[in-house]
Parts: sequence; structure tokens; C-alpha cells
Amino acid sequence: MTETFDQTWRTDDGLHPNGMVPRTEPSSSNPDPDIAYAYDRRMVECSSCGAPLTVTSEGGRAACPDCGAINPIRPRSLDVHPTRDLDESARLAILATQGDGVGENGPLLFVAPRRLRDRDLHDMLKEDAHRPRRYAAVRRAWSVALANLEEDPLDPGAATEVLCLAAMLATYHAVSNEPLRGRAALETALDRLPDPSRRDLIRQTIAMQALAFGDPIAAARWLADCDPRPHALPVDSGLRRCRASLAVLRGDWVEVLQQLGPHDGTIPVASDLRNRATVLRAHAHFGLGRIDSGLAELHLALERHPQSAVSLQRLFHESPGPASEAGLDLIAARLQRSASPLPPTSEEGGHPPRIPIQPSPTPIAPEAAPLGNVRGPRPVRFPLVLLVVILVLLVGAVVMAGGVSLLVHRGLR
Repeated sequence: MTETFDQTWRTDDGLHPNGMVPRTEPSSSNPDPDIAYAYDRRMVECSSCGAPLTVTSEGGRAACPDCGAINPIRPRSLDVHPTRDLDESARLAILATQGDGVGENGPLLFVAPRRLRDRDLHDMLKEDAHRPRRYAAVRRAWSVALANLEEDPLDPGAATEVLCLAAMLATYHAVSNEPLRGRAALETALDRLPDPSRRDLIRQTIAMQALAFGDPIAAARWLADCDPRPHALPVDSGLRRCRASLAVLRGDWVEVLQQLGPHDGTIPVASDLRNRATVLRAHAHFGLGRIDSGLAELHLALERHPQSAVSLQRLFHESPGPASEAGLDLIAARLQRSASPLPPTSEEGGHPPRIPIQPSPTPIAPEAAPLGNVRGPRPVRFPLVLLVVILVLLVGAVVMAGGVSLLVHRGLR
């Protein structure tokens, strides 16, 4: 499975709504990918059965081919982005103070509903007899989330669930070679979500999937609807990642560095996208002939988070470019060093084994050992026969002393 959405489950470069999925070949039930992500089409789910419906961007009425229900589909609405007086340096300074979850109308963190965790998405993709049941559970949760958001459009929890579940469904359908169904779930969420920040994240998702499926023109058009100067760090980082990915496709290495900065830290990037930014930045430096700068970026990332080596390795395979060969060699060397044998750990609690006590060069006298130590020498005990003999001797001595005393007393008389 290609991990498509990086931020949803907070694992390093796990699932984020700005991710990419592997391109699949068109099938008889799915149109060409260029059509699947075309900007001039509206694709939403049937309100009755969830099947994908397609109309023009102006909307209209669509009959569901599966259940026959008639669905009124409104025209695509666009957000009016506010004009901000802040200059770019001041805006970046504000973004640098934010966490990954800053946004309007509640946090933007992609926290899955309590009943659905990251394992549910991974389990959805397993080819076994339980896959339909797991998918059905996610579909039920999706229906409940949409109903909750319709009941209270300003509920940030319901909005987060819709955003999260749309990402899960889009990943599932993209991997399953059903781009229309994934696109319909995303655009249904785009229609329902109340705040521009979350809607921009959906647009970035569609753009990255269009790019992964080979339609950079559609990707650019979806990005054009996003706020060009977002006020929330996750949205700004996602937009920069999308623009940089388009620039990589064109070989415009200068644009990549303008979007992500020449070095880590020059432009604030959400933590879940830092590894991806590192890979794109390394490609740009290598593309410009700055080999040392590209390797320095990778060294810095590995020193900062040694456990990110596997993630960077996967990202180089997913996003090949000028730095791939050198980057993969560097990461392989790092992984080989980290795989060196470690001291064994005990079975309880993972603590290192206790150091065995070496014998003392001078033997310890038995009487010096504590008597209560069951592992020490046994205490000295007198034999029972010896005790009896001593007792008899004492009694005899007493009797003898009494007899002597009696004889002396009679002699005196």
C-alpha cells in the first residue's frame, strides 16, 4: 500500500490529505484518470446509495445509475479569500509559532473518530474475507458523520470526522482502482465542510491525486481555488508541498526551493510534511548541481530523527528524482549502522541484564554469612545425641555433688 495522507494518523508520513496514490490503468468501470480528476466536472455521491454521480461544474440533476434516485447537484461554490495586509515575512513568522492543529472553527488535526483508528484503514486494504465488512463499517461511519455535520454545520468534531473519513475512502478507492468513487467522496466533503481551511485541504487532496494519476493541469486548477496565503500552518504547508511537487514534475528546481526554502527551518513546515519537504528539497539541490547541500539536508534530517530513515527511504522510492541514488545509498548506510547488534535485554521490562557478581579473591568465613540467607551456608546446629550426653553429665554432676554433701554432713555428726 502507498501511504497517501500523511497527517491523519500522526505517524511519520502516514496519511495526510495532501498525499499521492499509485497511478492505475483505466478499467471498463472507471474513466481515464484525466477525466476522473477533471476540474470542469462535478462528481459527488448519490444521496441514496453513495454511487458516484457526474455532472458539469454548473451542477444540475443527475439520475443515479445504481438506484435510480434523482439527485439535485448545485454548482461548485468557490471561497472568497480575504485580503491580508501582512507582508510575507510577518505571515511566515506567525505560521512558525503555530502547531500542526491550528485553524479556524476547531483543530485541523486529522484525528480519526474513536471508533476508527489507523488500523481500520490498513485493514480495509487487506485482501481477505473480512474486507467488505470493514469497508461497510467505514461507510456507515461516513454516513453518520455527514448527518451530524448537516445537523450542526459548526460542530468542529463532525467536520473533522467528515474530513478524516473522506480521506480514508479516497485512499481505499484509489488503491482499489476506483478513482471516481474516491473523487466523489472528496467532493461531497468539499460541499459539506463549512470552513475554508478544511475545504482547501480537500482541494489539495484532489490536486495531489490528480498529479499522481498523471493530470498536472487538473492539479494546478484545483490548487488555484485555494487561499494563496493561508493563515493555518497545515494548510500552508500542504499548499507548498503541492506546488513543489508540480515544480518537480516540470524540473523547476528554483521554484521547489522557493516553496520549501533552501534549508530546513527557513520556511515553517508542518511536522508531518517535513520528511517529504526534505526529499523534495534534496532533489532540487541535486538538480541545481548543489550535491553537498542536498546531502547536508539528508544528514540533518537523519540526525534530527534517526527513526525517519525508513520513511525517507520510502519517500525516495515514491518520489524519484536527481537525489534518489545518493539519498538511498546514504539511508542504506545509516540503516546498516543502526542494525548493529545491541546488548541483550532481559525478558521483563526490557532492562539490560544485571552484571554477575564475581567471586571474592578472599574466601568469606562461613560464620560471616547471614544466617537468614537461604542461599548462604546453613547455620551450625549441635547434634541431638551430644545434647543428651551433656544433659546426663550435668544431672550426674548434680547427683554426685548432692551425695558428697550428704557424706560430709554425716561425718561431722
